[in-house]
Amino acid sequence: FGGNMISGQGVSVDDWLSRTSKAQTKFTIIPHITNHNNNSIGLIEIEKGALPLKHYILSLSSHTEYEKSDDYYVMIDVPPFSSELVEQIRLFMSNQDAGFKKEEKKKKTAISTKGQGKPRRHKLRAIIVTNKKSVHYSEAPGTVYVMRKSDMVLWKEAFPGVEIIMHRNDVEQDLRGLVTQVLDGYGPWALNESTGRFEETGRKMKVLNWDREKIMRLYNDDNNGVNATEIALREAGVDPNEIIDVRANEAKKRILAVFTPGHTMGSVCYVMPFLHLCFSGNTIPENTDRFRFDGLGPISTNSAGLSRQVESAHKLVESYIDRFHTILPAQGNAIILHECDEQQRRSFLDRLINHFDKVAKAYTNLGIL
Repeated sequence: FGGNMISGQGVSVDDWLSRTSKAQTKFTIIPHITNHNNNSIGLIEIEKGALPLKHYILSLSSHTEYEKSDDYYVMIDVPPFSSELVEQIRLFMSNQDAGFKKEEKKKKTAISTKGQGKPRRHKLRAIIVTNKKSVHYSEAPGTVYVMRKSDMVLWKEAFPGVEIIMHRNDVEQDLRGLVTQVLDGYGPWALNESTGRFEETGRKMKVLNWDREKIMRLYNDDNNGVNATEIALREAGVDPNEIIDVRANEAKKRILAVFTPGHTMGSVCYVMPFLHLCFSGNTIPENTDRFRFDGLGPISTNSAGLSRQVESAHKLVESYIDRFHTILPAQGNAIILHECDEQQRRSFLDRLINHFDKVAKAYTNLGIL
């Protein structure tokens, strides 16, 4: 298929479901060499027959803040749960602390006596979800009915008080009681570190509790001459001409959440300007000339429109490329562009997205989707 090979050993969705219970995880530490704070990143990979997904965990602290506060971590997406992985994560967090101490000693930085004798806590503060397909479900194959249960509940039990953030469009029914903050509307949002919650940096979403009768009257009566949109704006107290400086509201924020529907209806990318990172989920396509065309490929697993995914990816690059140069996806290899300037990064990613768009359209034209 052009320069894209259709593997004779592809994996169908049914194959994956029947083998997913055998999935194993591998935890490795990858140094973020381009980060001036020297934070390492924990990489959690699912391997051996399962959908090849990647999850990440990293500290929100920096060396300049050491001794000032507890060390908070954030995990991107929900990996398979195991007690072994929990211990590896806890060890990773404590080793990061040891690394901070070593760095402080090396710099001969004077350590304040304030709070001495008070142990520094390492806490998994939040799990931020890029899309519902990056939430691991345990399966029970080989029976008439396949029982699926999210591992999210187990992670919440292992790390009490952890916040879980997802966009409303991707929160399945079984997750509603587990997600602690639902992102609504179009965003973007930024993490308020004092509250631990994401807040809109653009126009605030307003909810109008209109009953069905009012909705039908406003939108179905062609003779009433009423502009329903104007009524909605007036009741919500919104001035459509108001100019909101989103970039100013995002300044100095550690985590930005950007709504990027396409791969799923509720896909979100997380940009961390202080680390120059973008956790892109499945929004930005893999840097490859050969996409998978089996049941686990990026095109066949798209559930909310390939054209919408392409549009979201382009908008993400257009608006935020000056704030990241490394992309860590849910699938595929990292895209590292720290040696490129802003225009070079923009051009590279736009070409990558356009190539994906071209292949996706050809795939669709074949009548496969």
